[in-house]
Amino acid sequence: MLTDNEVKLQSEDSLRYKTLCDTLSGIVLNSQTPITIGVFGEWGSGKTSLMRLTENDLKLKNIKTVWFNAWKFDKAQDLRVALIHSILKEIENDKTATKKLKDKAVGLLKRVNWLGLGRTAVTVGASLATPYLAILPLLSQVFSDSKKGSENLAKILPEELLKEQTEGKTLELIGEFEDEFKKLTLEYTGNDSRLVVFIDDLDRCLPEKALDILESIKLFLNVPQTVFVIGTDVKVIENGLKQKYDEKSDELAKNYLDKIIQVPFRIPPLSKKDIIDHFIPSLQIAEEIKEYAFIIADAGNNPRTVKRLLNNIELQKILSKTRDIVIEDIILVKLNVLEFRWKEFHSDMMEIYSGKNDNLLKIMDEYEHADEAKQAEILSNHPVLKKHIQDYELTDFLNKEPSLDNIEIAPYIHLQKTTTAGSVSADEFGGDVDKYFQLGFTNYENKDFIKAIDYYTRCITLNPNYKQAYFNRGLACNALKQYKRAINDFIKAIEIDKEYTYAYYNLGNCYTNINEFENAVKYYTKALEVDPEYIDAYYQRALAHFDLKNFENAIKDNSKIIELDPGYFLAYYSRAINYLDLKDYDQAIADNTKAIELKPDYTDAYINRGLSHNNKKNYQDALTDYITAVNISPEYDLANNNLLSLINYCIHNKDAENIKLNVESAIKILKRSGLSEDVKKKYTELLNNFK
Repeated sequence: MLTDNEVKLQSEDSLRYKTLCDTLSGIVLNSQTPITIGVFGEWGSGKTSLMRLTENDLKLKNIKTVWFNAWKFDKAQDLRVALIHSILKEIENDKTATKKLKDKAVGLLKRVNWLGLGRTAVTVGASLATPYLAILPLLSQVFSDSKKGSENLAKILPEELLKEQTEGKTLELIGEFEDEFKKLTLEYTGNDSRLVVFIDDLDRCLPEKALDILESIKLFLNVPQTVFVIGTDVKVIENGLKQKYDEKSDELAKNYLDKIIQVPFRIPPLSKKDIIDHFIPSLQIAEEIKEYAFIIADAGNNPRTVKRLLNNIELQKILSKTRDIVIEDIILVKLNVLEFRWKEFHSDMMEIYSGKNDNLLKIMDEYEHADEAKQAEILSNHPVLKKHIQDYELTDFLNKEPSLDNIEIAPYIHLQKTTTAGSVSADEFGGDVDKYFQLGFTNYENKDFIKAIDYYTRCITLNPNYKQAYFNRGLACNALKQYKRAINDFIKAIEIDKEYTYAYYNLGNCYTNINEFENAVKYYTKALEVDPEYIDAYYQRALAHFDLKNFENAIKDNSKIIELDPGYFLAYYSRAINYLDLKDYDQAIADNTKAIELKPDYTDAYINRGLSHNNKKNYQDALTDYITAVNISPEYDLANNNLLSLINYCIHNKDAENIKLNVESAIKILKRSGLSEDVKKKYTELLNNFK
């Protein structure tokens, strides 16, 4: 089977894109910056392969590059933030960059999410701890060179930390970010080089998300030495623009794109000669199939379509051998091209055969060779012909060798039913269902979930009561975040087996993923009715109860886990979170302490125990816990946020509450931590206010 992976090396270039790659590289290297280039092509035309080849070519020339797959971040709260984060993270991880430069990138990273694009600098919901942790909007000022830094920070009270930035402040921060990003880029690339950012799969994102990316390039990142290369189907973006602005004008969409994208680079379609002489011969397929490239080329000029067609042919050849069905390869190839290029005709052919056992191919031939009276009779008996006889490309293809007029079509129909949406039962003509299941399982393990779904679907087609195939297909759909589809599969598995514990459990997980927590609780409960000792179901139900603010029920579930497995540290931690919300700080402290005993490096437990101490005004104990958390996870924003919040609160209220802290031990821990020297210095200066 052929994969649909993009090409990265010239040696793998079956599309012969070297000339295009050289041209695109030349534009990137020789154009005045900043500049945005649009690599335009339809679905499956090879945009990603061309961009990957160009990226590799630029890397060989020591040009700095960043790859951003927009579709992977499509569910993010703000796609603009994800893009900026990816660019800065690449600089931070670049082994050739100086430490000073990396520190600057880290400083900008800490400011990304609160530029007015997103609400806060930390993603809430990253762990159970997050909803309770104070977020510090001005945290980045402590880590930047801003003169306002500590002075403003010390004036902020905890209850004010989650307030939105004002519009004026947001605009000011945007300007500051653009200036700092410009300086960072120039220092990173030098005056003679450039930073090239490749943005792929933009046309697979929601329209408003795709437009966010385009606008962010202009708003935040349009600085010298930068080149943005955007791979997309321009029609998808134009339709998104019309949808957003409720306009039907093509001119509006064109003008908008012209302002954003200075260089449109359109991928030319493959010619039939290219497909026959170069593309198909370069693919890893059976030599006997390559001989029929002259037929396959009629399927169209889209590389992805051709690969899917070849996979279909290969699958049907495997099926024919396992079922002892005698076929001719050349006939199989031509019928598959018919299916891919002329879908409606192929569908009519399948339907007529299934309903009347007639061969539409033979009927078409009879019509073509009949006199006028006979043609009228044929059309009267087969009115479906009327929409096909005027398709001259179709009739021309059917007249090419090999002829399909007098073939025994039944075996080919059976094979094609199996690999299309048509249903075929195992009793109808047999089939190795278990082989498909194994292929599905193998592809799932290799994280090729789309292929896995395809094979499990074949299992279900052959055996509609194959509960494990429904269940496994549900898992694959869940992995692709197709939760509604996964829910349907798990429900089907339960219809077949009312005691299917794991199906109930995974139903609960799916409903959790779409924030339907009441349904999640319902199905976790069903799983526990079948298996009363299913620890994972108790744990996930506890989380769902927590989201529904049913804290007492969540505590009961976590207590049950502890009864079944006293070493399950997450149950103590989870239970502590619920006690914290109920303001039972002593019990929260006790549970977090137990979690720490079981897992001494568990950062979140230290943070939440510190928060409980903080609520009890045990500031010394809270300080110790936060310092320990920072020592374990120096880059963990939640730990840093809470530590800074506590220190500044204590500074601000030192006299009013007569707060005293023994900071010597805290400073010693800080010095041993993995924090940068600048950050250690800032923390130490703050702590020295208590000496």
